[in-house]
Amino acid sequence: MADKLTINLSGLEEFERRINNFSDKLATVLNKKETRIAIGEILIARARKTIKSGGTGLDTPWAPIKEQTINRRWEQEQKKKPAQRTNKQGIVSNAPLQRTGAGLQSLNYALRQDGLVLQALKYMGYQHIGTKPYTIKPKDKKALLIPGIGFRQKVNHPGLPARPFFVVLPEDIEDIKAMLIDDIKKMT
Repeated sequence: MADKLTINLSGLEEFERRINNFSDKLATVLNKKETRIAIGEILIARARKTIKSGGTGLDTPWAPIKEQTINRRWEQEQKKKPAQRTNKQGIVSNAPLQRTGAGLQSLNYALRQDGLVLQALKYMGYQHIGTKPYTIKPKDKKALLIPGIGFRQKVNHPGLPARPFFVVLPEDIEDIKAMLIDDIKKMT
C-alpha cells in the first residue's frame, strides 16, 4: 500500500495565472497614493460619524456620561457669562468627545511608505481604548482645586470607558471594495 496519494490536476495553469495577475493588479492599486488617500478619507469620515452619533450603530454602543458629570458640567457652565460658555445655551449634553470640538477637528491620516496611519490628539487615544482607574496628583502645587468640592491632595479617578471611534463598519468595507474593483477594472 502506498504512503502518499498524488492527484494531478490539469487545466489549472490558466486559473493560477489569472489569480497572480489579479494579485499583482491589487498590489499596484493599493500602492497608489490616490487609493490610500481615498481609503483614509473613508476611515476619517467614519470616525467623525461615530463621534457625532455618540457611538450608536456599533456592536457595543458607548457608555453614556454619568449623570453626576453632566450635572457638574451644567453647574460650571452656569457660572460663566453667556458669551464664554462652551455651549452658548448652557446645555451640557451626553455626547462624549464633542464638548469643545478639538478632538473631532484633530482626526486625520498620514501616508507612510508601508500604508496609512490614522491620527488624533493624544487624549483621544485614551477615549478610544479607555483607561483603568488612576490617581490624579498636582504637578507643581500642594493641592488640587476640585470645583464644588474644594482642595484635595489627590483624586482617584474611576477611569474612562472605551469609546472607540476608529472603527470600520461593513458599509465602509463595501465602499473600499467597490473603489478597488473600479481601479482594477481601469487597469485592464
